[in-house]
Amino acid sequence: MKTDKKIYEKIGEGSNFLLTDYTDNYDLYVENQKILNKKKFGSGCNDGKDVFKNISLEVFARTEKPTFGLCHGVRSGLENKTLGELLGCTVIGTEIGDKFGYPEITIQWDMHEIKDEWINSCDVIYSNSFDHTYDPIYCLNQWSKCLKDTGIIVLQFADNSHFNKEMISNKKYSPGDPFNASLDIYKTICEEYTNLEIVEVKKWDGRSGVNHIIMQNKR
Repeated sequence: MKTDKKIYEKIGEGSNFLLTDYTDNYDLYVENQKILNKKKFGSGCNDGKDVFKNISLEVFARTEKPTFGLCHGVRSGLENKTLGELLGCTVIGTEIGDKFGYPEITIQWDMHEIKDEWINSCDVIYSNSFDHTYDPIYCLNQWSKCLKDTGIIVLQFADNSHFNKEMISNKKYSPGDPFNASLDIYKTICEEYTNLEIVEVKKWDGRSGVNHIIMQNKR
């Protein structure tokens, strides 16, 4: 069930963070995501291999033999390919746009929706595209259904690029990156409105302001 807009208003949408409203125009959301996909499409991925090595270590600390994972908003497909190789299991990538790499392990799919076979099946869900969500509460609760008891979600959070106070004060809503929020807002949404809890925020990347948020289902 999609999130009532009043909840986002309560958290501070429009003053503490921005969330582009696609409530009555999902087709426009998809169109804008496809435009962004074409604009940004390339052969690489947003995180380096060292980050995926660290993610794999977090997974192996929780299970000896991972069996399945998901990467959302992948474009090139390199991140799900890399993580799958490190974990020794299948990691499926999803991309809502028309262009994506490694089609044998990547599907055209809206990251807000889940397949029945994904439920309770994931050792890890990774995304550096969570700012592309039109409904972060709904999205995280959907992903939480897919986790095994030992499973984790890892989100890249880039404070410098995704939280711009001038954009918020001037209400400059982004069509392609609908969710513009601080780390504090991420924490509020996760801990107060989802089935998840934040385990740790890691600084695995040398770039200024880039963090990785590790979440798990509440114990």
